Amino acid sequence: MVRLAIFILMILTIPLSAQDNFNIEEVSCFLDSWESVEDVIIGDGYVYAATGLSGLQILNVSNPEAPENVGAYTGNPDESKRLLINGDQLFLVDEGGSISVVDISNPEQSQLITVIEDVRDVTGLCFVNDRLYLVNSSATLSIIDFGDLQNPRQLCRLNEQGNSFDIDVRGNIASVAVGGAGIRIYDTENPQQPNEISDLRIQGSAYNLTIVGDIVYVADYNAGLTLIDIQNPAQPEVIGSIQTAESARDVVVFDDVAYVADRRGGLWLIDVSDPENLREISHTPTGFRLRTISKHNDLVCVANDRGFLYLVDVSDSENPQDLCEYKGSRDINSIKLAGDVCFVNDSNRNIHIVDIEDPASPQELSQIETRWSSKLEFGNDVLASLHPESADLYDVSDPEEPDLIFNIPLAD
Repeated sequence: MVRLAIFILMILTIPLSAQDNFNIEEVSCFLDSWESVEDVIIGDGYVYAATGLSGLQILNVSNPEAPENVGAYTGNPDESKRLLINGDQLFLVDEGGSISVVDISNPEQSQLITVIEDVRDVTGLCFVNDRLYLVNSSATLSIIDFGDLQNPRQLCRLNEQGNSFDIDVRGNIASVAVGGAGIRIYDTENPQQPNEISDLRIQGSAYNLTIVGDIVYVADYNAGLTLIDIQNPAQPEVIGSIQTAESARDVVVFDDVAYVADRRGGLWLIDVSDPENLREISHTPTGFRLRTISKHNDLVCVANDRGFLYLVDVSDSENPQDLCEYKGSRDINSIKLAGDVCFVNDSNRNIHIVDIEDPASPQELSQIETRWSSKLEFGNDVLASLHPESADLYDVSDPEEPDLIFNIPLAD
C-alpha cells in the first residue's frame, strides 16, 4: 500500500544525528491512501468503508456529489475485510482473525470498544437479538453473545464441509450462502447447538444473500438473482430468478426493489413485487468489477475492486442518476517542497498545493487538474508538471490561485 504522508518530507528537511535515525515520529499525514475497498455501508449521511490496511474510512456524503473523508479507525491489526453496523456499534473484521467493535455514535471521532480474537477468514456476519452470527471461508458457523458489550461470549462454533460466503438471520432461522452448494438453513433456537434443517442447490453459486419476510434473495453469481421461499425452512423452494449481465456479487432489497452489484455488469435494479415474474427496471454501468453494495433512503453506494466508490441517486428507479465517483486511493508520482508550501502530484491527475507552515496540521490551498504527470519541478515561483511528451508551466507565486503560463512540447 502506498501511503502518501507529508511527514516524510518534513523529516527530510530536518538534520538528524545517527542516533536519532530510529526515533522518527509522524508529524502529520495528508492524502492518506486507501489500499482497496472490501466492504461498504451507507447510512444517515455517512459511508463506512473497509479499506484493507487503511482500516475503517468514514465519508460524509450529506452532499453526495462531493463526499468528504471525515474520520477513520486504523487500529485494526490486519487488513479490514468486512463491516456490520448495529446501532452505534460498528464491527470491523480483519483478515488476521480479529473483530474490532467501534463506537460510531460520533462518526467523525470513532472509538474502540472491544476486540474479539480468533475469528479467522470471516466472509459473512449479521447481528440479531444481541447475537453476532459469523461464517467463514471454511464453512464454520459461530455465534457470539453480546448481551454484555464489553465482554462478548462465544456460544458455539459449528464446523461444516465446504465454503461459506454470507449469512443472514430472521428470528431463529439462519440462511448461509455456500457457493456452488447453494444455501444451508439452520434452526438457531438453541444458539449453543444450531441444527441444520435443510440445504438447497441452486443454478449458480450463492455468493451473498439477504432475507426479507419469508424470501431469501441470493446473489447467485453467473445465474443472476435467485429467490427462495423459506416459509417452511425445512423445505425451501426456488420461486423466481432473473439473469443479469455478468455475475451477481451482492444484493440488498427495499420496497419490492432488489439492488444488485453485478460485477462488470454494473448496478441492476430489479422489480421483485411478483417473485415468480421478476422484471429488470434499469441498470447502470459503473466500470471495473463491483464487489459490494449498500443503500440508504434514495442513495446507493457500490464499490469495485479498484478502490472506487460510486454514489447513485435511485429516487427514480427507472432512471438512476450517477452522482459521484470517489477514489480514496491515490498513488504519488512526485513531491516538491518550497518553503512552507508542498506540491503533491497524485495519480488522479491532480496537483495538490499544501500549506505546511504548521506541520501538524497541513492545509490544502488549491488543486490543479492536469494530465498524468511523471514528475514535478519547481523554481522561481514556477511549477513544471512534466508529461511524456510535454511540460505544463504554472505561475504559483500565489499558491491559492495557480495560473497556467504555457505548455512546452518536448522532443522525442
